[in-house]
Amino acid sequence: MRQRATRHIIIILAIGKVFWGPSANALECAIAFGDAFVAIKEEKAARFQAASKYNSGGVSDEAKNIRAEVVSGFETLRIFPASGRTHEGVQVRVLLLHGVGMSYSSSSSWHSVINVLGATELGKSGSTINFVRSDPDFVQLGAEAIDLMRHGVGPKLVPQFFGLGSVIDWIADYLTMMKRETPNLPVVVVARSASPRFIAEVNRRYPGLIDGVVLVSPVVPGGRSRDRLQLEGTLNEAKSSGSSSSLNWNAIEWFFRITRKLDWNTPNYFGATPVLVLSGSRDTQVTDDDRRDLVNLANTIPNFEYHELEGAGHNVFATSHKAPGKKAYQLLYQFINQKVLGSKIRQN
Repeated sequence: MRQRATRHIIIILAIGKVFWGPSANALECAIAFGDAFVAIKEEKAARFQAASKYNSGGVSDEAKNIRAEVVSGFETLRIFPASGRTHEGVQVRVLLLHGVGMSYSSSSSWHSVINVLGATELGKSGSTINFVRSDPDFVQLGAEAIDLMRHGVGPKLVPQFFGLGSVIDWIADYLTMMKRETPNLPVVVVARSASPRFIAEVNRRYPGLIDGVVLVSPVVPGGRSRDRLQLEGTLNEAKSSGSSSSLNWNAIEWFFRITRKLDWNTPNYFGATPVLVLSGSRDTQVTDDDRRDLVNLANTIPNFEYHELEGAGHNVFATSHKAPGKKAYQLLYQFINQKVLGSKIRQN
């Protein structure tokens, strides 16, 4: 933690030199140092306050069975089922990564999914929990979600200096920590909306680190024109749902800027890692070009699956109002059991 805080302070001082010029005096540097120290303390306090709410029951009913803790060394919060992250019987660990650019884009957007994936016993009659636990491909999962930088209570200090490399290394370090905790358990990453760009690049730069990648409603990289269409879809959806005021413009600009040059069509980009893509037919944020690229990838890469869920929107796991979320869960468990665990068994 101290090393990261020191790094933040050095960056702040460097910014002072950029904005005030090379001749920035000691007083100006001292002010920058003080501002950085205060910001670090405020961020830390916000994380512990958020964790306390989960653990004391000061949350919504949907999160009553979810716990949280601050992750030392990563300046973020992780949430997980009350039964724990790696309780007895867990066969596969799952890391959930949220989207980007909305005020509600944080680990908390995964509450309902964590309740399903992390359940250790049957729920109410007709529930999604009962549905997945009765599926022939059901396996016990250990699920957790974290706040990414610039979202929730994730790291925010001097966010304009969080380049793509920093994001990728930070996520890779977290996954490495998970693998060290439970070296015999496969780790699957489920990334939604914008974060698939991050996790696909993590998988490319760190081959073998991730045992399975699930891309949920992914906005595929394709240059400025593609980014513009995806943003229009986001704006239209936010407007129709009355959540335009929830847009985090700084985060949106940051995301598109650092991921614009990525290219999933690069040969061997996804390597040998099994990949599952879940997309909704009514999702306005995923463009026709995105879908075309995903279908092409599925047709050319042996371990790459693409499923479009008829009637689903951006949140393919939604199960209210006859949404096809149960099908999404079914495909997820099928993928984990057959492609991830099945691959491990074949390797052994």
